[in-house]
Amino acid sequence: MLHRTLVSAEPWTSRPLPSAVWARMLGVETDQDGGAAVVSRTWRRLDQKYSLITRGKIGRKAVFTSLREDGSREDYTAPSGRDVDNRYFQLPFDYWTDDQAWYRTLNLAAKAMLLISSTLKPGFILPGERVPEWYGISESSAQRGLQELRGVGLLNRSISYKPTPLDKIPMTEVHHYTLVPPFGRAEKRRLSVVPKIVGA
Repeated sequence: MLHRTLVSAEPWTSRPLPSAVWARMLGVETDQDGGAAVVSRTWRRLDQKYSLITRGKIGRKAVFTSLREDGSREDYTAPSGRDVDNRYFQLPFDYWTDDQAWYRTLNLAAKAMLLISSTLKPGFILPGERVPEWYGISESSAQRGLQELRGVGLLNRSISYKPTPLDKIPMTEVHHYTLVPPFGRAEKRRLSVVPKIVGA
C-alpha cells in the first residue's frame, strides 16, 4: 500500500513529507516515535528487497520515486491497458476509506482473493486445484481468503450442480462467486442457493 500511495500521476516522485504523515496514513502510529521506524523499514524493504522505489532527499526530508512493479528497477510508467504488458485493474477508494478499513482488517489471504476476484466477472468459478498454477497461491489460502470475504459481506456465493456421470457422485457442486459493492457490480445482498443444472 505504501508503494501505491506515493503518487497518482507524473512525476512519480513523492513530496518531501515527515515520516509521521506516512505512518498516520498507514495506521501504524506509535507513541514512541510516531511510527517513523516502521515506515523507515518499509521504505527500505521496498527499495532493497523488492526494487519498487528509489530513495533520495530534498533538504533533510526523504523523497521516494516509484519504479515498475516487476522489480526490474526501470522507471515507472502508468499502464495503458493497450496490451498484455500494460493490463491493470482498479480498486475503489473504499478499500482505504471505508469505515471497515479493509486494507488493515482483511488478512493476507482475503486481500489476495479480493484482488483476484476484482479481475473476474460476476458469477466467476474458481477451481481450487487450478489456483496455484493460475495465481501462485495455495488452494488452502484461496479458500481461507474466499471464506473471509464471504464472512465480512464482500463476496456472495451461489451453488449450481454439474452432471458428473463418470464419477462416484453423479452430481457435483459448482460454486459461483460475485463481489458486492463497492468492489463488485452486483446488488449488495446475499445470493440464495438455487439448484441449477449446468452443462458439462
